Amino acid sequence: MVTDLKEFAKTAKPSVAVVGLGGAGCNITTWIAQKGMAGGRIIAANTDVNHLYIQKADKLVLLGEKLCKGHGCGGFPEMGAQATRENINEL
Repeated sequence: MVTDLKEFAKTAKPSVAVVGLGGAGCNITTWIAQKGMAGGRIIAANTDVNHLYIQKADKLVLLGEKLCKGHGCGGFPEMGAQATRENINEL
């Protein structure tokens, strides 16, 4: 039964997307990718280009390229929100 369920999960086509925002969110998307998520897409988005570069995800989105210039938002939530608004269409 368990083997059949695993095979079914591999062939199923769910429309699920996991989006990780920021450092912790990107870390969890990499963890999910390494565990082998069946179906769906994994998207990692961050203002820090160096941290984003090492992530394992189907799609990487650099947030706030104009605002943060790839250096991150320094833990300022409002700056992170502005950076996200800058790239909302990509998400």
